[in-house]
Amino acid sequence: MIELKISDLLRTSSNDLNRMFRFSILVYKRKIFVNRSLLQRTFKSSSTVFYKINSSSFEMNDENEINKAKRKVRRLISLKLKQLTPEEIQSQSQLVQEKLYNLEEFRQSKRIGIFLSMPNEIDTIPILRKCFEDKKQCFVPRFDLKNPLMDMIECYSFEDYLSLPIEPLYKIKQPSMDDADHRERLNVFNTDGLDLLLVPGVAFTKTGLRLGHGKGYYDRWLAKCLKLANTETLLLHTHDGYSDDDNVDVVSDNNKFTNTPSSFRMPYTIGLGLREQIIDEIPIGKFDIKIDRILSP
Repeated sequence: MIELKISDLLRTSSNDLNRMFRFSILVYKRKIFVNRSLLQRTFKSSSTVFYKINSSSFEMNDENEINKAKRKVRRLISLKLKQLTPEEIQSQSQLVQEKLYNLEEFRQSKRIGIFLSMPNEIDTIPILRKCFEDKKQCFVPRFDLKNPLMDMIECYSFEDYLSLPIEPLYKIKQPSMDDADHRERLNVFNTDGLDLLLVPGVAFTKTGLRLGHGKGYYDRWLAKCLKLANTETLLLHTHDGYSDDDNVDVVSDNNKFTNTPSSFRMPYTIGLGLREQIIDEIPIGKFDIKIDRILSP
C-alpha cells in the first residue's frame, strides 16, 4: 500500500497530490464494490488486491475500512490547507461568493441556511451579510456536541450574528435557543423548510460527493429533512443518526419536532470548497448524502 510522507506532500503540486489520492485510498485484504464500467485494472500481489478506480464514486463493504480511508483523506486535505495563506483563502472565497450570487437558486431563495465558516474554509460571513441585505431569512447551525446533533436556527440580522457567542470547540459563533430578549429562536423544522442550504466539508468531488469532519452533523440533518419531505433521495440507506467517528454515540431525534408542516420541502444544497478541497474520489459510506451542486474557484 502506498505510504505518503509529509515531506513528500509539501513538495507536491495540487494536481500531483490529487493523483496521489487515487492510489492512497486503497483497502488492504478487503472487498470493494465497484461499478464494472469504472474498473480499469486489477493489481494482484500475493494475497493483497488493489483496485485502480477512475471515478468519484465507490463503496466499500466494511464501514470500518471506509472510515479509515476517510480519516486518511482528511489528513491529506489538512496538509494541503495548511499551505494556504489567509490572503489566498480570501481570494478564493471572493471568487466563490461571486459564483454563488449569480446562481438562480441563490437569487430566488427566500429562506437560506448558511454555515459559519472556520479559518480554513470558504468565508461565508460576506454571504451572510448579503443575505440580510437582500432581505432573506437566514438560519445558521447550532451544534449539540454531546449527541452530536445539529439544528438550523434563525439569525435575525447581521448585528444579531455579531452578538452570538463563540462555541469553544470549533471556535465559531452559534446561536443559543433564545435571543438577547429571551425570545425563542425559530428552528427550520418548525417551518416548511429551507429553499437553499450552503454546506461545508473537508473535501468534495465535482459530482457532488462530500466528506465532512466525521461527526455526521449535516448528513444526519439532511436525512431528517428527507424523512420530513417524504421525498426520493440520494441517501444510500435510510438512517436515524450517523457518525464515522468511532468514539461518538448518536442519539436519534426523530420525534423532536411535532409541529413540522406537512408541506416541508427538501432544500437545494450547495457545497462550498477551496480548490484544494476538490478531489477526484471520496470513500462512500452507506449514510452519505450527495450534494446538489459544488462551487469552487
